[in-house]
Amino acid sequence: MENMVEKLIGEKFGAEFGDWPVGDDKPAIIFVHGAGGSHLMWLGQLAYFRKQYHTVSVNLPGHGLSPDKGLESIGGYADFVLDFADQIKLRRFLLVGLSMGGAIAQEIALKSPSRISGLVLISTGARLKVMPEIFKMIRENWPAYLQMFPKFAFSKNVKEAVLKLALEDLSRRAPAVVEADFRACDSFDRREQVNGIQTPTLLISARLDLLTPPNYMDFLHSRIAGSKLVRIEDAGHIVNLEKPEEVNRALSDFFREHLPKES
Repeated sequence: MENMVEKLIGEKFGAEFGDWPVGDDKPAIIFVHGAGGSHLMWLGQLAYFRKQYHTVSVNLPGHGLSPDKGLESIGGYADFVLDFADQIKLRRFLLVGLSMGGAIAQEIALKSPSRISGLVLISTGARLKVMPEIFKMIRENWPAYLQMFPKFAFSKNVKEAVLKLALEDLSRRAPAVVEADFRACDSFDRREQVNGIQTPTLLISARLDLLTPPNYMDFLHSRIAGSKLVRIEDAGHIVNLEKPEEVNRALSDFFREHLPKES
């Protein structure tokens, strides 16, 4: 059975695991990356939490270790993540999503709340409208998009090594995959439904985020009952790469409060 699951994961999903197989000896955390990203977005969290938790970073279709094409709907990506959790036999888990990954996490929390013991939304929003110019740039001038990426993904305080890692990872994506991601984001709007999320929720917002400014996260905080909001200073959109210590501290405190009763 383990060989069959390993084969399926390798051919259909692609993921980075802290340990394999993912058993029930430790709680599990699934991390979901943003548009154009991969499991590399979560290296700091995978390493930090792997001793106490089963850390799993899924690669969405067309990203990183995962084959196939990108999807153009958040709902499709949410189904993919739930299917992935089924295949590795996770009945209940902590779920962390950043940006587009945060939209996917919201969708899962609304669709399958019984699967999640704790929800973390980072640098995201209940609506993720994308400027039409972005689609045009991706299709017609991919190098220009890569050049622009650091300006909206990070603050001016970002370390050069972090920026290099993120750019190298993004440059491996097919432009069509990134465009599909932004199509999915552009059509995402759960402003009227997000107050239905009842899962314990942590919101992590970056003060200098240009893509999903603090007011996006303030809206989520006002709509998700009992949610906790943590604001990280001097950081931009991909805050977990730019300020891993602060993000890990917030995650650690939250995880301890909301450990799954089963995994």
